Amino acid sequence: MARFSHGDPEGIKLVESSLELALAADSPEASRSLNNLSVATFIAGDARRAYELRRDSIAVDRKFGRDLMARFPAYPEHAG
Repeated sequence: MARFSHGDPEGIKLVESSLELALAADSPEASRSLNNLSVATFIAGDARRAYELRRDSIAVDRKFGRDLMARFPAYPEHAG
């Protein structure tokens, strides 16, 4: 996420890689990766996909009995 925040578009690929690893390991960290990817996607201009990723991050978080990602403001459902 830091690389993307500093203008390196390859940073999104790193976040996607971290998501793949977290999902493969069935790790609760997948929710954080999904949230980070959601933010990067929103900044890149794809609000609809960002909303879907955000929704997925909350679902994964709750799957593990957590509610950490729900604390962040959600995008409007009509985004995009």
